[in-house]
Amino acid sequence: MANISKKFQRNHYDKLSEGRQKSRLPFSCGFDERYDPFLLVNNKQAYQYFCDLLAEKITERKMTVLDCCSGSGIYLPVIAKFCELLIGIDISYGLLKESKRIFEIVDSSKTFIMQSEAESISMKDDSCDMIVMIDSFHHIESPRNVLKELSRIAKKDAVFLLIEPNINNPLVFISHLIPREERGAIARNTSKKLKQLLSPYLYDIQITGINYVASNKAGWIGKLVTKITALLFAHVFSFWPIRLFILGRFKKEA
Repeated sequence: MANISKKFQRNHYDKLSEGRQKSRLPFSCGFDERYDPFLLVNNKQAYQYFCDLLAEKITERKMTVLDCCSGSGIYLPVIAKFCELLIGIDISYGLLKESKRIFEIVDSSKTFIMQSEAESISMKDDSCDMIVMIDSFHHIESPRNVLKELSRIAKKDAVFLLIEPNINNPLVFISHLIPREERGAIARNTSKKLKQLLSPYLYDIQITGINYVASNKAGWIGKLVTKITALLFAHVFSFWPIRLFILGRFKKEA
């Protein structure tokens, strides 16, 4: 299945954020359900989950971190806890405009955002200690071009942290097949395919399954379904993780 163009992705998310669009298709999410900048910080359980998850993997705190495709800034407050300088980039002006609202609760002296394509980032070579992409890599039109650019700005042995939907989970597969903007996951989001894609640029690649539901469906029915789904895949279908947690380190020539 062909990747969706970055022009389509940019236009889709600009319209979604500027119009505060609601969900229109099964398995798709409206702005408030998935892209409200305060979605994570207003959910104490989810916020603590991510804090604990990153605390296990990040031991060095004096770092420059890039949140690539940071969207509406949902994860900026968590990532900022683990670094000295945080830069968020995204192609969508609409989402970045929304992410400015998160500066109410993050240290603006060490957190910056800018509009940028992931294939061409206005940062110096070897300037990042860590690069993070959460629920965004499958939206990339040209993953190899992006990985090449991220490798350029990453320091030797810099950490690359990815969280991606796992399409081996049948529910995740369906939910990423229907909305057009999500279909990039169908083409490459298995552990095997992602490792093959990342291997030319990374070493020490570790992929583990995690279970969390990222959206917050509206209404009591939607919230109930979300809660039941999370419980089922956490305790009953744990062999079908909802997402893949991927860590690796950038290869750099001596």
